[in-house]
Amino acid sequence: MAAGRSESLLTVINQFVFQGIYKAVLDAYHQNGNNVAEAIRAGVSYGEVVTAQAHKENPKASRWGRSMNRYWKRFYVVPAPKNKTPSERQIEKMLARIGRSPHKSNSTYQNYINEWEIFLKGIEKL
Repeated sequence: MAAGRSESLLTVINQFVFQGIYKAVLDAYHQNGNNVAEAIRAGVSYGEVVTAQAHKENPKASRWGRSMNRYWKRFYVVPAPKNKTPSERQIEKMLARIGRSPHKSNSTYQNYINEWEIFLKGIEKL
């Protein structure tokens, strides 16, 4: 198979998968009274199914398979804190003294919710 042909096949798969996830999120958002958290959970549920199906249909496509499966399994998990250097700990103490909270790690799920809320607030300002 020519390189351009396999690339276009991946483009079609990606387009199908991403459009489906996007539609699942928006449908759930509207059906659940504009509930962001519920919309994201619906997108994740659909994403797990559709990426597994895409992998089954094209196991050689690098985007599907183990890496995608790991992504969905970790979607709701807050990453373990990394070992901080003494300077990073000092910066956190200084931030705490002036009333600013240090950056905390969130799950991918929480990051999506936060970004969606920032987006909605930005629209409200317009």
